[in-house]
Amino acid sequence: MAGNEINIPPEPDELEVSVFGPGYGESIVLHLCDDNWVIVDSCINPKVNEPAPLFYLNQLNIDLEQCVKQVIATHWHDDHIRGLGKIVKACPNAKFICSGALRNKYFTQLTIIYKDRTLLGSSGIDEFSEVFLALQERAEEWKNPTLAVADRILWKSSDSKSSIYALSPSDAAIIASEIEFEQFIPSAKQPKKRLLPANLNHTAVVLLAMVQDFSILLGSDLQEVGNPVMGWSVIVDSQLRPQEKASFFKIPHHGSENAHHGRVWEEMLMHQPIAALTPFENGGTCLPTKKDIERICLHTNIAYSTAPVGIKHKVKRDRTVEKTILETARNIRKINVSLGQVRLRMKIGQSPKVDIFGDALSLQDTILS
Repeated sequence: MAGNEINIPPEPDELEVSVFGPGYGESIVLHLCDDNWVIVDSCINPKVNEPAPLFYLNQLNIDLEQCVKQVIATHWHDDHIRGLGKIVKACPNAKFICSGALRNKYFTQLTIIYKDRTLLGSSGIDEFSEVFLALQERAEEWKNPTLAVADRILWKSSDSKSSIYALSPSDAAIIASEIEFEQFIPSAKQPKKRLLPANLNHTAVVLLAMVQDFSILLGSDLQEVGNPVMGWSVIVDSQLRPQEKASFFKIPHHGSENAHHGRVWEEMLMHQPIAALTPFENGGTCLPTKKDIERICLHTNIAYSTAPVGIKHKVKRDRTVEKTILETARNIRKINVSLGQVRLRMKIGQSPKVDIFGDALSLQDTILS
């Protein structure tokens, strides 16, 4: 594909799903036809140091104020919301959606306590402080977020041909998260400590977007916790969710095994769906693993990653410099200088077309020997 075709917008009757990821971070842009655009999560385009969805939509000459209908934060982890505050400011007429788990008093307290992003590194809490400040600057009707909870419709087009549903979090997950957020609140004499939100993926928002008979399942980072009232188990068993099978699947939690549920592939997806994931490389964690990729490719051979995974280059440094870094830095991460994009476009009733840009590639090619 010619390089400039990435800057050509879809036709009014053409749907689009674009998944962005630089190796640490994830964002999705949806065009649900007729200039109805939705932004899901945010990551930074490292080449321009701007939120990837904003840069992309500006390249397409999309009117952000009029055409972006919703900005959705599926959860509060740093790799999913970097630059989200800037997006909310740039799209003042877009309804802001967040997990129902994030509007409890303890999370609100955390956004105040940890609003200084220079303290103890970024956790995602600081970005939400920026989001809430941006919301307060809006007109009254756009100030309050809509809370995403299981089996709730979030948006429907004026002709009712397109819609978005939240499939999570469940009631049990929201209740459990309130207890966990409370544990992060430091006591009066206790110093602030770095937030490590590894146990809160069960509050992530899974989305089902539908344009006529084509459905899109966006798995966020929701994990399967082996609990019938949380995770993917409660979604699969729900009789209240739309029962349409999706043809596109954004694989949850970077393809990791702890987000896999066999019945999702069997009961919620079409045979051989188009699938995409964003990899995750941070410290000693690298997802997906080779085993994860093999498992995913057993379910579909039309799978993509926004960036390569598993290529580790040892950076050579002076021994004194290395010692100083290890003594002062808690978290060392390679800075990615490129961004991958997996883009599906399709006119209703026709076959979908997938294009990849930047570092994106077939999932089978992501681990290079």
